[in-house]
Amino acid sequence: VIAVVDSYVSMEVRLEGSVFMPQELTRAKDLTASYLDLPYKTWICSCEEKLCDFPMCERMQSFQYPMDVVVVNVRASNATDAMRYLEASLSVAKLLQAEVFPGLGTIEINSTAFRKNFMKSPSFEIDNTTVADVLENEEQDANVSHVANFIVNIVAQQDTPYDHAGNELIYFSILPVQHRLFLNNSFTDDATDGGLMTVPPNVTSVCHVVCQSATLSLRSNQYWNGLVLYQVVMHQSQVSRTFVLHVLPVNQLPTFLVQPQLFLLSDSLQTLHDLVYLASAGPLEEAAQPMTGSILLGSTVLGEAELQLGRGSFRVTMTSPPLAPGWNNLTMQVRDSQGGEARHPFQLYLFTAQDIPSMFVNDRCTVSCELQSFVSPILVHEPALNYSLEAPDRSLLVALDLSAAGSLYWVTKRNSVGSFTLVLSISWYNAIFQRTDFTSRELVATVACANQPPVFTIDQPVVIQRQQDEPQSVSVALARDVWPSEAVGICNEAEQHVTFQLVDVTSSDSFDCGVDRASIFPPTTCSLSPQVVNFWSPPVVLSNGSISFQLAPLTFGLSSYNLTLYDDGSPSARSLTSPVCVLVLPVNHAPSFSMVVSEVTVLECTAPEACRHTIRLVENVSAGVNESCQSLSFHVVPFSARIPAFPHREWQDVNKDDLTGANRLHGDLQLFASSSDIVVDVTSGNIS
Repeated sequence: VIAVVDSYVSMEVRLEGSVFMPQELTRAKDLTASYLDLPYKTWICSCEEKLCDFPMCERMQSFQYPMDVVVVNVRASNATDAMRYLEASLSVAKLLQAEVFPGLGTIEINSTAFRKNFMKSPSFEIDNTTVADVLENEEQDANVSHVANFIVNIVAQQDTPYDHAGNELIYFSILPVQHRLFLNNSFTDDATDGGLMTVPPNVTSVCHVVCQSATLSLRSNQYWNGLVLYQVVMHQSQVSRTFVLHVLPVNQLPTFLVQPQLFLLSDSLQTLHDLVYLASAGPLEEAAQPMTGSILLGSTVLGEAELQLGRGSFRVTMTSPPLAPGWNNLTMQVRDSQGGEARHPFQLYLFTAQDIPSMFVNDRCTVSCELQSFVSPILVHEPALNYSLEAPDRSLLVALDLSAAGSLYWVTKRNSVGSFTLVLSISWYNAIFQRTDFTSRELVATVACANQPPVFTIDQPVVIQRQQDEPQSVSVALARDVWPSEAVGICNEAEQHVTFQLVDVTSSDSFDCGVDRASIFPPTTCSLSPQVVNFWSPPVVLSNGSISFQLAPLTFGLSSYNLTLYDDGSPSARSLTSPVCVLVLPVNHAPSFSMVVSEVTVLECTAPEACRHTIRLVENVSAGVNESCQSLSFHVVPFSARIPAFPHREWQDVNKDDLTGANRLHGDLQLFASSSDIVVDVTSGNIS
């Protein structure tokens, strides 16, 4: 068996069932040395003699080779000798077979190098599966890529040299034929790789005595991709093969910077200028890819924009919610057309500005109107922010101010109609772009025509009448200066009609119009409490301000009302409510009675003492209407008399106030025991 192991040319002579004789071994060594023209016979050894350091002997002994195997080893001093020994091995084997060991049988050639080099033509194969796809070099300092088993099944030519270790020396060269870079559709036949490779590829043989395969080493240029057709040539034999190296493109993730902090007014369409800057979709041809930026709050997209020239300004409506007043942690996402995506966090401070409520004609701001927390929340720490409020047209304004606490103060002119615009701005210094950035919002305040409440004036809220025995109709002036509004010269208020509404609140005692009930309704009225006026026609107040009603006979008392003025605007407006009272003062009616008899006749009293007589004289005695609680008394005044001591005189009526002179009554004291003795009892109607 002829083999090449390390730097030895080894010949194993195996005798089946036989034992080497010493003279046979000696003759074999001598013959081999003579044929190979070796300078020193000691370079030839056999394992059983233990005379050399040939490493295969140890391996053979460890495998318990039978002693009927003789190994003749020749160690070459250089690669040329090793090749020469190898070429002569076949002749030596045949010579030993013929002269030393006749009848051995077929010679077995176990040397790979010998088998390939002497029995086949030089060749090699490229395993295309190992280089089908090579990823793009993404890093500037990327290491060289090694493709193992790039070349396989190597058969060298017969004169292939060996190195000092006994390994075949096989060299390959690799040369570009044509290339196609990036997205080009055609190849360029200029025998270059077009710059795809940083250094030319290199092929290195992998040999253990013989070369079984070769490794391809290459490094592509950063971010380059494309196809290169290469030709691989094996030296000495000039055998060549071609293959296509495909450096696949890898979509680079976009890169960008985002402003770390921005400020924005909510509830308005705002432009976030240059929120994204220094944006790139990738190197080289990837730079042309369109990119889209998205503002994310969690998974919610708040705004999107196409990035242009490496920057992105976002015109979005920021509202609350989903954003919260104050600091919000957001994410900027940039995506290219190939799906590459990158994200960076940033913060946005959200201010809220209240809408200014509508103002109407005649609304009064005697000092100022205030809208607290008009801007909120106010930042009191860094960064420094400037708050400003402008009104381009101040024709409706007297004053306008924005406090440090974010409250809005304003004073509008009275009786002015229209609208004015307020521009709220918040600005700050942008150190990134060395400029002043701002966020602003326009707010419109309206002074509109509103239906103003009507007005009227009441000088005396109490309408006073006196009790009468007959029904009485009353119509007197109550309200003056009755107008549809305080300022009738605007908003067509003067064309409106007004109507008074009088609501009876007597039972609730809501108002008494300042009437001293105790003094007006003394106990002599026999009423435990002031009476409610009895109306045949209840009071109404006409649009001219006069009040009309019809009183029932003999009624008196106090009735209370709420008086309100309404207009017919849209919607209807009402005035303030004023109290109105109708007071009917009681009258003390004269008592009345009727006479039962008009003449009383009694006999002369002849007794020594005065005589008493009791005779019913009157009936139907009444103190007056609703005056039964009054105390009554009869007062009897004699106004005519006929005294028997005088000549006969006819009865005559004399006014009691004219009882003077000849008509003076002189006999009454003579006729009655005493003038006080003439008494008429109210209860019985008797005169005594």
